[in-house]
Amino acid sequence: MGWAYDNLPLIAMYALGTWLMLPFGWYIAIIYIVFAMAGNIWFIKSICSHCVNYDRKDCPSGYGKLSAKLSRKMSPKDFAKAFNRNIPVVALGWVLPFIAGVLHLVMAFGNFRAVGYSAIELVIFTVVAFYVLPEMSKDKCRKCAMRKSCPGARLVAPPKGKL
Repeated sequence: MGWAYDNLPLIAMYALGTWLMLPFGWYIAIIYIVFAMAGNIWFIKSICSHCVNYDRKDCPSGYGKLSAKLSRKMSPKDFAKAFNRNIPVVALGWVLPFIAGVLHLVMAFGNFRAVGYSAIELVIFTVVAFYVLPEMSKDKCRKCAMRKSCPGARLVAPPKGKL
């Protein structure tokens, strides 16, 4: 599909993550969404710049051209090292809302309605972040020229018969 369609689950995940942060204050939610967006820019600058799809319109992630506008080309042989070194920054955008949702469930214990709403929000976030996004990435990862050296592709779309 197109870049916008492919990124809808990521946008939804960040929106849901922001929602999960709201019980801790609107300022925490704003800090989270700014951090999440900065994490994606960090990903594009520090990881995509090492990719063979750098500056390519047909990049499976859709970030190839954007990466060329944000950073200079780096060596593709260092892609896996750059991925492993920088992915924790992006991963926090997935983990922090989950932790916040669990904390809110614990804090709301005794308030049936608050627990119910928090549980529903947490389940939706978890499904989008840890099922929908990886599922949508499988086909792109399998077709990507970097799939053999990409730690993310090995997790999301391992070669047939391996897991």
